[in-house]
Amino acid sequence: MVFSLFSAPWHACFFLAMGASQLLRIYESFSVSYHVAILLLPPTVVAVYNIQGTSPVVLTLASYYAAYLTLLIAWTILYRVSPLHPLSRYPGPFWCKTSKIWWSLLTLRGYGHYRLKALHERYGDVVRIGPNELSIRDPEAIAPLLGAAGVPKGPGIMGSILASGQRAEDTAMIGLLDVEEHLHRRRPWNRAFGSAAMKEYEPLIARRTRQLLDALSQQKGPVELGKWINYFSYDFMCDMAYGGGSELLRDGDANNVWALLNHGVMSVSPPLCTAPAF
Repeated sequence: MVFSLFSAPWHACFFLAMGASQLLRIYESFSVSYHVAILLLPPTVVAVYNIQGTSPVVLTLASYYAAYLTLLIAWTILYRVSPLHPLSRYPGPFWCKTSKIWWSLLTLRGYGHYRLKALHERYGDVVRIGPNELSIRDPEAIAPLLGAAGVPKGPGIMGSILASGQRAEDTAMIGLLDVEEHLHRRRPWNRAFGSAAMKEYEPLIARRTRQLLDALSQQKGPVELGKWINYFSYDFMCDMAYGGGSELLRDGDANNVWALLNHGVMSVSPPLCTAPAF
């Protein structure tokens, strides 16, 4: 069966793809069934209504699926790079504006932070690193964005949650996207982070700080400071939450704990974390 690009079925695919791209833009969802329905249902309906008796069914379905998905991707990319997009005025690489796949691959290979630094050196303090994502280097933006009255969390945090295997409804407090629900859950925690409670942590962090400085003073040659900061943070968090149990600063990663954590984050999280912002 030979298809004409000007036939009614192709017109249907064209307008259905345009509508689906807008639906995905307006109604963001983490539901797999929602995305499967948008990706597969429209071309299936068009194909069913246009399959003729002599037409090969598989070829007809494949043709409509290919046309619909190609048009859907094209509409999505056109909108993301157009002046109509809310982030169009911010500079950034073209591929970052079209999809998060490019950035996900960089992160998976461990080069994301190097590339981010280079982008800021080229484009300035504000860089568009995703279709709906900005990277901001200006320290004056910390309080307005991350303070008590800051902006809501983006879809990246939900990607981390889904990558860990949790259900969205079982989200921990740190990953909540609903501001009201976050405030409701945070109230009991506020007592643990008030000025009086923070005073109790001073001896713990002072001891670990001295231990970190002693460990650094014993090093010869170039020092991998990031590794020691990680050890310091992990030991202190164990002191604060569990009363101890970790001695990475003293013994190093003898039990391979940090290596396992690092490997897990590198191999699983980057591609899945960017999926919601694809």
